[in-house]
Amino acid sequence: HKEPFWAARFTRDIAEVTVYCDKKITREKDGKIVIANPVRHPLDQLLFMYILARNNGALIHCAGIEIDGKGFLFAGPSGAGKSTLSRLFREQKKTGGPVLSDERMVVRKIAGNFKAFGTPWAGEAGIAVNKTMPLSGIFFLNHGTENNIKEMESKEALEILLKVVSIPWYDRDVM
Repeated sequence: HKEPFWAARFTRDIAEVTVYCDKKITREKDGKIVIANPVRHPLDQLLFMYILARNNGALIHCAGIEIDGKGFLFAGPSGAGKSTLSRLFREQKKTGGPVLSDERMVVRKIAGNFKAFGTPWAGEAGIAVNKTMPLSGIFFLNHGTENNIKEMESKEALEILLKVVSIPWYDRDVM
């Protein structure tokens, strides 16, 4: 069985993170062992997940697009069409706003309002813009034979959203 390249331990409040690395991802520089980038996937997303959970936020697997000053998320699993949709919106200039991400967005409740933030994690379309927008709606992507939009009850939407949101399910205190 293969040993992991790295292991991490962090305090519950994320104030301190210790990363243990395999020699394969370290190098020597000026007589010291250094790591090119210890905060890499999936540790970066795990840390974000915990920090956000403690600060009224979550990381969502979705594309984020600003349309006429309003923010919309297009959520779905890998292969649902987030990058394809992002490319189409990026090419179409009439929306009045940018595509912030084709892969992951942060959503936070701030002063009673939901805001969506671009993240550094780009998908297949390579889109990752550091910008915020007011969240106005969430769409769930599915492949089908025709284009359509169906309004959902809150319970149904929550069940689908939980499949694409990164939150620490296993940590009751943070949840």
